[in-house]
Amino acid sequence: MINLTGESIGGSSLLNLRWTRERKKRILESRINAGEILSKAIENVGSRPKVFIQISAVGYYGTEDQSLLDEESEGGDDFLARVCQVAENSSESVEEMGVRRIVTRLGVVLCEENPIIGYMAMPFKMYIGGNLGNGKQFFSWIHIEDLIEIFKKMLMSKEYEGVYNLTASRSIPNSDVSEILGTVLKKPNWFPTPAFGLKLLLGEASALILGGQNVQPKRLLESEYKYKFENLEDAFRDVLT
Repeated sequence: MINLTGESIGGSSLLNLRWTRERKKRILESRINAGEILSKAIENVGSRPKVFIQISAVGYYGTEDQSLLDEESEGGDDFLARVCQVAENSSESVEEMGVRRIVTRLGVVLCEENPIIGYMAMPFKMYIGGNLGNGKQFFSWIHIEDLIEIFKKMLMSKEYEGVYNLTASRSIPNSDVSEILGTVLKKPNWFPTPAFGLKLLLGEASALILGGQNVQPKRLLESEYKYKFENLEDAFRDVLT
């Protein structure tokens, strides 16, 4: 069983990206309720699943720390961190039922359906692409094809258990991400967006863009997983062109 349930943090467009009080409540409750309902269902069935994958995100670590983070690093204390923490805790009880549980902290998933990728590409397509804020925030990512392959391995192999960061092997500063996007889309990378403008437009949700995590997938690297997409430029080309 893979628990992918939860209200979208990124929204379906920039118009509904802001985290209103009501939307924050839905984001939190959707994760708590889903984990608890699934855990209760597993408790009440005769034939329980052998493995349960709980989806979380690298937002678990907060958005301010620039230091290198692995699975043993402490969690943050902002809204994104709290969302991830309640999601992870929501299904913890299945471990007491003998179910092998894996918590996966995902970076930004690169796929056509992810609205965050569209938000990132839009300024470049309008010829106003550039750094977001100071450009120093780290971007942790993973291509959808790698994510699916890792899930397959986790479902089939008993060696996977506990917490895993699911990201590419190296996080990249936003300034480098912007340069790569400009190259891939063949558009100029010259128009930085000031942090105050993003905060004014998006409010607290601007943390999705101005914050970041310098995450290392330590346990995944120790398992010697071979990435299909380890280079961000190749990954963007696959998704955006």
